[in-house]
Amino acid sequence: MATGKVAPITAGGICMEAGAARRLVTDGFKVGVLSSLGKAEALGKELGGIGVMGSNRSVEGLGRFVEGAAESWSRIDGGLSRGV
Repeated sequence: MATGKVAPITAGGICMEAGAARRLVTDGFKVGVLSSLGKAEALGKELGGIGVMGSNRSVEGLGRFVEGAAESWSRIDGGLSRGV
């Protein structure tokens, strides 16, 4: 299990949220990225975290995302969510 703060980021595969994910990693966070555009897996891996393809409007997608964070780090300390 990793130590440090953990932040999930929804709708995070591109644009401003991807930039925020990179900044959080620079600030010492472990990040999880959720995106329906299929870019989350690559970005999560690039940043040393997790990436899940899914929608922040889907209970199933959010569930997989939270389960992934729980399995990886057993905690969530903050987060960033865009447009529900």
